[in-house]
Order: sequence, then C-alpha cells, then structure tokens
Amino acid sequence: MKKISVMIVDDEKLVLEDLKTLVDWEALGFEIVATAFNGKQALKIQNLSAAGCFY
Repeated sequence: MKKISVMIVDDEKLVLEDLKTLVDWEALGFEIVATAFNGKQALKIQNLSAAGCFY
C-alpha cells in the first residue's frame, strides 16, 4: 500500500514534536515528509514537495 505524504504544521514547537512522535503515522498509512511552524512556511515547503495532507 502506498503511504500518503503528510506535512505537519503548528506554531508551537512542542505540539509539533508531539504530533510527530506520539502518533504512529506509518501504521496509519502516512509518511511525514515535512514540518512547518506557520502557514507561510508551509506553503513555501508545499510548493517544493508533494505533500498530500496537511494537519
């Protein structure tokens, strides 16, 4: 099964780290390809990658 590429976006560093580590993304069929600290940064990264989901 192909994994869905995901970018996690949150302005709180601890929340961002917790979302990355506390959720078993691979078991759910997702692969974290990027993280960002705000929407502007997320849009810039998204234009350079193929992330299909945003949280």
